[in-house]
Amino acid sequence: MILKDLPLDDKIVGLALNDETFSDFKYGLQYFTAIEYEQELIITRNLKRF
Repeated sequence: MILKDLPLDDKIVGLALNDETFSDFKYGLQYFTAIEYEQELIITRNLKRF
């Protein structure tokens, strides 16, 4: 499998809501999901956000 959807749970939402690093909530969700599931990379076209 090349790509896999990762689940989004209350812990990740809480981390993203309480984080001041990301000005856009959706980027916080992506970041904390990657951290929670020990992902090695995030694929994005917007390098400024990460």
